[in-house]
Amino acid sequence: MKNKIFLLIGALFFSIATYCMYLYNKPHQEVLKIEPELYTTAHGLIEKNGKTPEMLLALLDEVIEVSGEITMVEKGDENIIVILDNGIKCELEKQQYGQITEGEKVKIKGIYSGVDELFNEISFKRCYLIN
Repeated sequence: MKNKIFLLIGALFFSIATYCMYLYNKPHQEVLKIEPELYTTAHGLIEKNGKTPEMLLALLDEVIEVSGEITMVEKGDENIIVILDNGIKCELEKQQYGQITEGEKVKIKGIYSGVDELFNEISFKRCYLIN
């Protein structure tokens, strides 16, 4: 009886470990190929966050396309952080983009990752310039 229990627990552990490895190694979504859940402007998204933050919570991990003016650019070793209209933070991969300058009007498509409470910014990850 003990052998059957140990065998069952071992099989369960193996199944869980296999599933976790599958999820860990699962490829990322191709953001450029996915149709956005929402097309909006930076100001519109910031206003929605102020009025109805629950609506943005429903969009967590969804692809959104945002248009706005670049107000700040921070270049790091591996990525570029772009701030749109002083309220939306987008993380771009550095090797994909040349010169990005402040004051440019751009469209960015990325995955909504929540609100950064410390800086009061709406955050996007794995972003791409559309225009």
